[in-house]
Amino acid sequence: MAINLGLNIKTNSKSSQTVSVAASSGVTLASISDTNKRLTVSATEDVAKELCTVTFTAGTNFYYSQEPDFVENFNDATLSFTSSVTKNSLGRVITKTFVISATASISSIYNILTFSEKINVSSTVGANNTVLKQINSIEFDKSNVPSSGSSRVLTVRGLEKTKFSIKLTRSSDSKTYDFDTNQFTTTATTSSVKEISNSGIVNTTVQIPSTSAVETYTLETTADEASLSTLQTGLRDTAGSRVNTFTFNQSSSVTVTFTCVSADSSYTGTHGALPSSGVITGVGSAASDGVDFIVLEPKLHTKAFKRASATTPLIDQEDFEIRTTQAMSGSTTGTTITLTAANDTIVQGMTVTGTGITNTVTVSSIDGTALVLSGTPGGTVSGTLTFTGAGYEFIQLATGLEFDVENQDTGVKGTAFLNIEGVSKTANANSTGNTITLANAESDAVGSVVGIYAEVSQIDNGPGAEGVTVTAVDSSQDTITVAGTPTIRSGQVLNFTGAGRKALIEFKLTITQFPTKNTTVSLNLDNFLTIDPNWS
Repeated sequence: MAINLGLNIKTNSKSSQTVSVAASSGVTLASISDTNKRLTVSATEDVAKELCTVTFTAGTNFYYSQEPDFVENFNDATLSFTSSVTKNSLGRVITKTFVISATASISSIYNILTFSEKINVSSTVGANNTVLKQINSIEFDKSNVPSSGSSRVLTVRGLEKTKFSIKLTRSSDSKTYDFDTNQFTTTATTSSVKEISNSGIVNTTVQIPSTSAVETYTLETTADEASLSTLQTGLRDTAGSRVNTFTFNQSSSVTVTFTCVSADSSYTGTHGALPSSGVITGVGSAASDGVDFIVLEPKLHTKAFKRASATTPLIDQEDFEIRTTQAMSGSTTGTTITLTAANDTIVQGMTVTGTGITNTVTVSSIDGTALVLSGTPGGTVSGTLTFTGAGYEFIQLATGLEFDVENQDTGVKGTAFLNIEGVSKTANANSTGNTITLANAESDAVGSVVGIYAEVSQIDNGPGAEGVTVTAVDSSQDTITVAGTPTIRSGQVLNFTGAGRKALIEFKLTITQFPTKNTTVSLNLDNFLTIDPNWS
């Protein structure tokens, strides 16, 4: 019994290959499009009928990295086929031929074969260069270039005869590197085409000049399309791309200074001072090489201080501040302020202080020289304003500095060690009551009772005196009153703890990112040290 058989052959047209569909004897072939062929024939029921031969041929210098195949969609018919391949001298498939037959018991004309012969050097099913030319690795020191400049080597490894070119662009002025003169130029410059020899490696040196600015460089390595060179898949910017791109930075040397600040003027005088600052030097935007140790020692001249809180004796993140000043134009009682110049250290949320500001106000917004306060200042604002941000987040937002501290005594991160050094005094007379006359025993010439804090200081040595609390201090008489009646002998040296004139601040410092400009971080002493208000 005669039946009708039909078959649609669907392929993809690519320039790197040819696909032919040849009808078998007695079969009618119609071309629906370049990629869709229709075959029809009158066949015998339940007898296999050869329908066509489909041949895939890779173009010159190409081969099939994965042999062409198809997906079938048959209706009431059974497909059968044979296939054969032709390989080149390297054992790579350059031709594949399919002979297609079908068997059916009833007419079946809507059968489809869809071939997956997509040709693309980046696809798993496709064709690649017969003589493979590929870059397998690209090596370059991407660490920050110092401000003084540096010589860097680009190492390209790959298969012999692979060709490529290089382009290096500086972001600040869009100039490109001239590989002949080793200078950046306004002319769009790319290296000459380089070829990998049988050594499998090409080294190219670039000279990065010195600069005082922060620079970003973009280096592009491009496989040469004309020679059919390509990049290993993992090196491509995008699928099918022949370009590998990366950036690196150049930063100037910067310093991070840790210092102490206080609103109290007591840290002055011959024997009192804010401490010398701790300074760390690094490369902008880079991390520190290791852990640094910061030691700060504030001291008072004629007063005493104690810990501000007995319940929170440690220094924490909020005690670290970033501060900046900026003059304003004119004066105002409102919330809108015009600065004399833009200041990129000022960020939203910073506390604002200065002449005429009696209320607590912060930066609500800032755009160039236009600044808006969070509320009315309370008076007429004028002159130079101070902007303060407390905590790691403000410091990072304002400067780019990212760091962490650790209490080396306890190992607690985010805290610093704090100790108040006690004072030593000499009894000037015998005493068996609660009043003791003292003379100074300190190494520097301060007053006889300086450093003793009423209701805080305690005597920690001497028979009958250990643990006794000082209840009052009289600097005019060089006497102290204590909560008890210890027996004190003239010339006896007494040590007082709990308060003092000198503090010790220590912490381990890890900088994960230096700022791009010199930065000072302030420790606000007033947050964790209280100066005795009874001293003049």
